[in-house]
Amino acid sequence: MRIITWNVNHRTKEVPIRSGLIEALLALEADVMIITEFVPGKSRTAFYQALSDGGYPFTIISEHLRGHNTIFIASRFPLTKGDLVAPSLMKAMTPNALHVRLPSVGIEILGVRLPLPVKKEHHFLWWEWVLASASSVRELPLVIIGDFNVDSRNRRFPKWKWSDPVQKLSELGFSLATPSTGFSFFPRADKKKTCLDHAFISKDFRLLRAEYVTEISGLRVAGTDGAVSDHAVLLVDADLFEVGDRRNP
Repeated sequence: MRIITWNVNHRTKEVPIRSGLIEALLALEADVMIITEFVPGKSRTAFYQALSDGGYPFTIISEHLRGHNTIFIASRFPLTKGDLVAPSLMKAMTPNALHVRLPSVGIEILGVRLPLPVKKEHHFLWWEWVLASASSVRELPLVIIGDFNVDSRNRRFPKWKWSDPVQKLSELGFSLATPSTGFSFFPRADKKKTCLDHAFISKDFRLLRAEYVTEISGLRVAGTDGAVSDHAVLLVDADLFEVGDRRNP
């Protein structure tokens, strides 16, 4: 199964769908796509139709609050909305999370984006919610994926911001499915490139591939002037283990 996540850089506004966005999404040949920093609206009809025509007729979007981004999920397989809801510590947190189930495949996905700016105590509590969510569905195949707005390679971060949660997720049987090379965020000017987009897969999955994609079929996804977004696509290929072959946490 191929799952991708892409921050499409709408920045809380219903900006026009950028040239190359639809073509890049379809060229990635994902089974499920989790689109973060997406803003819906009347102008999105053609976008939704293009995805449907391209093999993604099943879509769910998180609650949209004016002035905030959402999570948009499109799939080749039927989707139902799950029960996990982000805490309302700040207005932007709830629309930046979306839990879905894929009954015909037998997996669940929690798409997330940590909104910025965020107070330290809210950031800490957001991680507590992610950990509680992982624990609550740990007996089912689950992927937690999206824009965590934490650079996984920045060792100056306090432990509670990254390494402690990763360790705790590992203890719950989750593996980090983030590429060891490349970058996911390409800020303007001379600012440092970082790795903000991540995935965690439960013990039910065998990771086959994790890659930050900056170009697909000649389309510049990220990393250069004129690219579709300032974020690369995080692509994750994973298969479900047979029950007897699952990893032990």
